Amino acid sequence: MMLIIILLLSGSCTTFSADADWPMFRNDITHSGTSNLTGNFSGVKTLWKYNAGSWIISSPSIADIDNNGEKEIVFGSGDGNIYCVNSTGNLLWEYKTDGVVFSSPAVADINNDTKMEIIIGSSDGRLYCLDENGNKLFSYQTNGSVSSSSAVADIDGDGNAEIIFGSNDGYLYILTGTEPETDLRLGDIEYGGSLVQMDTTILSVKVYNDGTVDSDNVSVEFFDNNVSIGNETVDFVSVNGEQNVDIKWIPSEEGVHEIKAEIRPLMNETNTSNNLVSINLSIQKRIIDLHPVSENMIYLTETPKEGDLIVIHALVHNDGNADAFNVIASVYVDETLIDTLHFSRIPKDGYRDLSTYWTAVHGTHTIKITVESSPYETNPMNNEASTIINVQKTDEKKTLPVFGLRACFSNHPGDNHICCAKKRGIKQ
Repeated sequence: MMLIIILLLSGSCTTFSADADWPMFRNDITHSGTSNLTGNFSGVKTLWKYNAGSWIISSPSIADIDNNGEKEIVFGSGDGNIYCVNSTGNLLWEYKTDGVVFSSPAVADINNDTKMEIIIGSSDGRLYCLDENGNKLFSYQTNGSVSSSSAVADIDGDGNAEIIFGSNDGYLYILTGTEPETDLRLGDIEYGGSLVQMDTTILSVKVYNDGTVDSDNVSVEFFDNNVSIGNETVDFVSVNGEQNVDIKWIPSEEGVHEIKAEIRPLMNETNTSNNLVSINLSIQKRIIDLHPVSENMIYLTETPKEGDLIVIHALVHNDGNADAFNVIASVYVDETLIDTLHFSRIPKDGYRDLSTYWTAVHGTHTIKITVESSPYETNPMNNEASTIINVQKTDEKKTLPVFGLRACFSNHPGDNHICCAKKRGIKQ
């Protein structure tokens, strides 16, 4: 753990005056590194220590940041926090960044409100500006770690302070110290997926930051014919940056839908006219058209005989414009149910294979496959297919069924071998 240690130097020393603050790295804009304090430093002792929880490379800044007549100490730490402690070592507040803080803070009134602001960088690539209570006023995103310590000065003589700092992206930045401008803008609404009733469509829109300050917690809400269908929040949009926002939308009605996306205005946003975009989407009526195909329902190379294992096969088609879910197909022989099959999904313009088995019984039989009507079914009249099959009696032989095969014993004396009859009704 790293500690800030305040040493009380023995001997006399002058009282702090207003101009004795140490508001930035090496004291002032010229980085003189000097103080007007005097004393007779013949020895030292520890006045107090503060445990920051990690190493401290950041040099502290000392100033009366809240105008209470007492000095506060501000510094950064390797744990990513910016700390403010009072003159007796008690924590006043801390602010968490998304990186580690090498930078030393600058303390200055950058917006002429008579209150001090704290300007400090982080390895997350941002320069932060905090108020006297540790609340973020704004941040500025660069493309590299901000390890340098900021300087504050009116470099152009306009009466307003500028912030000067460097970044590991290789650039020196000069920011105006006037009130930051927040200006968020939405791009066009885009969509992906099916534009069919009750299908899932992905709506997406880009959020652009045209302002002079980074924006946090940007909320975008989507509407369908002025009814909210969901919202998403973007944690962070940097200056001149963009973020994509997506939501899933399931339209319940066919027809034309006016889709809107809107940014909830942020505090002090200067331009809200570009916070709203819209698009008209035409949603098709959902059509499910299921039907089994009876062609080759029973594939036979010869007339089946009683006891043969018959394969019943069909294709269940979906000729609609949307997927069908939880499809149930039933197989009947002479109106007797022999099997029920379940398909979790049959895609639009697609099909699924249906196969089951039946042990043949002598006579003429009707084999029928029916598919239960699904929601949004438009043509239930074709949900059934059937075929006729004739089954002969078995030959005059001793028979023993074995898992769908027919075994026979030779009728010739002395020949005790077993011959296996060929399985009938299964396509080879």
